[in-house]
Amino acid sequence: MQKKRGLVFSAHPDNAETCCGGTICRLSDEEHRVHIVHMTCASPVHAGEAAAAAKIMGATVEVWKFPDGKMKMGMM
Repeated sequence: MQKKRGLVFSAHPDNAETCCGGTICRLSDEEHRVHIVHMTCASPVHAGEAAAAAKIMGATVEVWKFPDGKMKMGMM
């Protein structure tokens, strides 16, 4: 089986881990590389907890520091 990479974007730390943690774990268990990007970080405590959860799940994680509640969705 060819190894794949998964990329998960979430608005806040812990959203990805709580909302699609099962998928992240399954992909990691199948030795795929999974990376999580949190777009905002209003709480350093949540960021630390999310990073610890991601490590247990076998994923890498990074936090972008867009202002919470200030991002707008739309066409570019």
